[in-house]
Amino acid sequence: MIDKDLIPQSHLWTLGLLIGRRSIDAVFFPPEHTDDIIVRSITLDPAAPSHLKAIEEAVYDNPALLNPYRAVFALVDGDCFTILPDALGDNSADLAAKAIELTSGNPSCPRMCITGIPLDGCGATLYFGMEADLAGFLRRTFFNISLAHPLKPLIESMTSREEPSPAVAVSLHDGRLTLVCADASGLRVANMFSCAAVADAAYYTLAARRAAAFDSDAPILVAADPSERDAVTAMIAQADPQASTAPLPLPPSLWRAGTAIASAPLSLLINHTRS
Repeated sequence: MIDKDLIPQSHLWTLGLLIGRRSIDAVFFPPEHTDDIIVRSITLDPAAPSHLKAIEEAVYDNPALLNPYRAVFALVDGDCFTILPDALGDNSADLAAKAIELTSGNPSCPRMCITGIPLDGCGATLYFGMEADLAGFLRRTFFNISLAHPLKPLIESMTSREEPSPAVAVSLHDGRLTLVCADASGLRVANMFSCAAVADAAYYTLAARRAAAFDSDAPILVAADPSERDAVTAMIAQADPQASTAPLPLPPSLWRAGTAIASAPLSLLINHTRS
């Protein structure tokens, strides 16, 4: 249980939530960059009658989540998403709903609420589906919460670099793989899906680099638990000895955020610095 007294003067802090398939990751951002962030992970009850019920129980069982905060944002994981160029115009929302229905492989997607979030600097919009009951619960429970998809922060981070040379970003967290390829022309590849093993993560990373038509010297930036990151980079090197890999750098404003930052989901860290 995350006790209510964990965060003193919570109204000065920001709460970031990553709502996944198996857990809720919570990152508490202090009002000053010199203070340490606080990271907690809550395992969802697999025996709960529904995913929504498991989320509700997890929130109510951890009182610190219900404190009043300066701001709250949640990244809600899911496979019902697509990215469309803004040039499509007024029909984009309808086209996005159809694209999600056809490509997700999830029969519940057509019944979800589809939300469009502009991607800064990309000339495109990320559309993602969320269960209406889940969106309603989050908006009732957290005052003025902002909702987005975990792909958004990594895409914007990669497409807003000062030196936009070809690069691949890969983030592996709690069995989910996020891949983004970008260069000077903008976003080339973006996807997020379940990944059962680090060998699969290495394979899909190299496949994404190939799909983006990047040369083998395009750096591959990896964010993951240190043991998983080492395993993925070792497998990438074995498959392609010319591949250049490195840890995906943290936003500079978080360099003094404390040791807990190593266990925080990258999507929450980036989203906080860009909000």
